[in-house]
Amino acid sequence: MRRSITLALAVSLAGLGSASLAAFQVTTQPVTRPAPARPIPLPQPVPDRPVPLPRPVPDRPVIQPPRPIPPRPIRPPVIVNPGFGTAILYTQTGYRGRYLTVRRAIPDLRRHGFDDRAASLRGRGRWQVCSRTRYRGTCITVRAPRSSFGGLNGNISSIRYLGR
Repeated sequence: MRRSITLALAVSLAGLGSASLAAFQVTTQPVTRPAPARPIPLPQPVPDRPVPLPRPVPDRPVIQPPRPIPPRPIRPPVIVNPGFGTAILYTQTGYRGRYLTVRRAIPDLRRHGFDDRAASLRGRGRWQVCSRTRYRGTCITVRAPRSSFGGLNGNISSIRYLGR
């Protein structure tokens, strides 16, 4: 912003005996200050090696989260030709699928998660298989081994050993 000021000055001239008026015009300019200097960021030190993590307090043990337990693979039964009084029930015909080893009479296969699932039987001797619990419903006597139960496939709810 420019400012203009006019000054009047009376000057007396010696020897002339008269005074004259002189006018001066003075022009001023605003004082400009330099902008403040921005601080120059200092470079951050680059570590030559990774910064070590704080060590655990020796009084307190470090607790690790539990590891998940992987499921066990389903393996075929070890008994290939079981003795008398032992049978293996399979969920599929032809001795395939999940299995259950039977060593005593089971009046309710629901307790073993095998209700209405058995489709074949491997073992020795005579076995009675029934379509309902407690040896009720349709019952058939089979000689082991038996690769299929015919009309009772997938409908067996109880089993018991009858002898040789």
